[in-house]
Amino acid sequence: MSLLLRRLAGLPYGLLAAGRVKAYALGILPSERPPLPVISVGNLGLGGTGKTPLVLHLLGKLRAEGFRPGVLSRGYGKAKNEKLNDEGRLLELRFPGLPQEQDPDRAAAAERLLARASLDCLVLDDAFQHLRIARDLDLVCLSGRRPWFEDAPLPLGRLREFPSALKRAHLLVLTHTEGLPREKVAALEERAALDSGGKPLARAEHLPSALLLPDPAGEGKSRERPPSDLEGKRVFLFSAIGSPRAFQATVEGLGAQVAGHLAFRDHHRFTPVDFRKIQDRARESGAETILTTEKDLARTGGFPFPAAVLRVDLVFRQGEERLDRLLREVLEKKEP
Repeated sequence: MSLLLRRLAGLPYGLLAAGRVKAYALGILPSERPPLPVISVGNLGLGGTGKTPLVLHLLGKLRAEGFRPGVLSRGYGKAKNEKLNDEGRLLELRFPGLPQEQDPDRAAAAERLLARASLDCLVLDDAFQHLRIARDLDLVCLSGRRPWFEDAPLPLGRLREFPSALKRAHLLVLTHTEGLPREKVAALEERAALDSGGKPLARAEHLPSALLLPDPAGEGKSRERPPSDLEGKRVFLFSAIGSPRAFQATVEGLGAQVAGHLAFRDHHRFTPVDFRKIQDRARESGAETILTTEKDLARTGGFPFPAAVLRVDLVFRQGEERLDRLLREVLEKKEP
């Protein structure tokens, strides 16, 4: 189906989303303001833009500066008997004991979180469209590998809002720019400036930072090795993330030979049948290593077979000083 037809089909959804934003701006729909600085991380569309890596980057930055951040998210894909979804478990894996709550009613979740933890700032994960909680800083991720201006609003596209919504952002973060030609990056930056009315922009890459190898003793621990160890290896990939193609491109960029990739839908819950299929496909491919993502490790808590895990972190190539300045302004803001 052509992009024009998809955009026409998404016009009612986009207009409804714009009307909702206007209702919040006019006070028709009320926002609640927590008694501490609030930083929102979000995007225009559905998944795959690097929100979770940016949240991890922010948490590391804030904690290194001595701040005590808490995290609020909707908890998409979380089962009723679970406390955290896969993104929440990944945050917990990286930052054990991190105060966080997941609830579609994030205002109620904020009250619970503040009642049980001593915090000095809140990070809202995937919250650009969640306007019930007022925020002091809106960070919006835009994927360089999935250009927003080549997409359409739901239901036939992946956008939750029209690109003009970027005017609400305080800082745009252009992600997944690794490996893109310089002229492509320049065109993306130019389009982001046009759609956002010239809002500040930073550029980041998703780069592998560690290869976690299974413990040969089988005690559940992992050995950390440099990602360069994958060079020349024949690997079979499996993943259930928003951007499986980016994961595969990263692995190939390390010089590994990808023998196959079993990609499940984002937030997929692995079953014993899935694990048998992964093992069978890996064996048939002749791969010497089964490789997956850190988010998939966090989601499952482990695998019934030896699997290596590639850790990927967000690395800013441009504009991180703008992010630091905005964070300082927000965190140093005094209560009235």
